[in-house]
Amino acid sequence: MLLTPELNITIGSYTFTRCNALKIERCIREVASIAKIKVPVSAALKDKSGKMTAIELPKAIKRGNAVTIELYYKEYPKYKTTYTGWVKRISHAYPCVIECEDLFPLREVQVQKSWESVTVKEVLSYLLSGSGISADSSNTDITLSPYTIKKGDAAFALQKLAEDTGMCAYRQADGSLYFGLAYAPVNGTVKYVLTGDETNVADATGLKYHLASETTAKIKAVNINGDNSRTEVTVGDDDGPERTLHFYNIASESELKERATEELQKFKFDGYEGDLKTLLIPKVDIGYTAVISDPKFERTGSYFVEKVTTELSDSGAKRTVEISIKLDE
Repeated sequence: MLLTPELNITIGSYTFTRCNALKIERCIREVASIAKIKVPVSAALKDKSGKMTAIELPKAIKRGNAVTIELYYKEYPKYKTTYTGWVKRISHAYPCVIECEDLFPLREVQVQKSWESVTVKEVLSYLLSGSGISADSSNTDITLSPYTIKKGDAAFALQKLAEDTGMCAYRQADGSLYFGLAYAPVNGTVKYVLTGDETNVADATGLKYHLASETTAKIKAVNINGDNSRTEVTVGDDDGPERTLHFYNIASESELKERATEELQKFKFDGYEGDLKTLLIPKVDIGYTAVISDPKFERTGSYFVEKVTTELSDSGAKRTVEISIKLDE
């Protein structure tokens, strides 16, 4: 079946259905999801009244304008990729590049504060106050004492809070902010079939299958004590890629090492790593569980979706899905 991409972009009071290129990136490691829209410097756009007007985009579109992007196939209208955010920056190059961010309101708020003792939940409430963004949070009753937010914008402070606590933060489809465990599937399940008549993957060359015995990994475990002091241990292979995991109020260094060793096994498994490319269907987002099967080799496993990049260009629409840890074992 020939699939026809449909695009609707609304920025401020203007709407258009075509662009030179579009790229939307969402990743659990970054608190803000970004979109870049390439358009001609001059274009005929439809205003709120429905009237088509020729305008110069860098002059008509302003920083802070609300943005809504809908990308889908005409044949599958219910499977929409929807992005909502605000204009962060506009280039005056040709073509014009409109950069958007979904946490822009936090960029406009300057924060600076110190606490002798405070919970993560209270810090989140301070950072999101007045932004209109609500938090869907777990594990936020953790006490930080003391904790300091240096002078800067609230989005930067939110990224720092996520890094300090080992959590991740990102906007969800309903507009709320998820703040919680980095590798906890929260959004749904997607199924990918790599080979055979039922395959729904355009390119799987970015996926590599490896055995646990062939995998190197290293964990730096950081325990945050009640007084906000830190204890660190490192386990795993010296030549392995290092990942930092945070723990809270672990009683002893030996217990911390034991917990870190348990977590290390999540990164040493028989299974896939890397990314795969698909069309706009099936639906997927960060925080999904990706069930990947390969009938040819009789392999099936569930993996955490860490990053999703959606693109539209002259060659069509595509999606790149990056997986990380294996979820079933």
